[in-house]
Amino acid sequence: MVEATLRILAQRDLKRIVALTTVIEMNWVAVCVAFGGASLDQVASFLLVAHSLTTAGEFLGVELIYRRFGTRDLTAISGLAFATPTLFSLLFLTTLVTIGFPMSSLFTAKVLFLTSVAQTAPGLCLFYAV
Repeated sequence: MVEATLRILAQRDLKRIVALTTVIEMNWVAVCVAFGGASLDQVASFLLVAHSLTTAGEFLGVELIYRRFGTRDLTAISGLAFATPTLFSLLFLTTLVTIGFPMSSLFTAKVLFLTSVAQTAPGLCLFYAV
């Protein structure tokens, strides 16, 4: 998880960034499965569903950017808000959901995850919260 987080910081390809967020969030699912228990299995299921919905939106946005600009390189894309305000709004909302904006599905999933893991491994919960 730490490696994927560090790789995201240096990544320029939008599609790879989305893929690395999948690596990070599937790590959370693996923790749920490793600790086991009925409540963590439900949290893992909810994380999977919430992540699949948001990732589908992210990949759609990346594909639309590629079709509009002909590249997925972050350094080559500029002026997205001015060139395509609707696409920018879609990507902005998808990004908010992905980072866990309150009242979104991933926010709820992450709160459930952190509270469930806090009961089993408080140190790990603190690590994930940071």
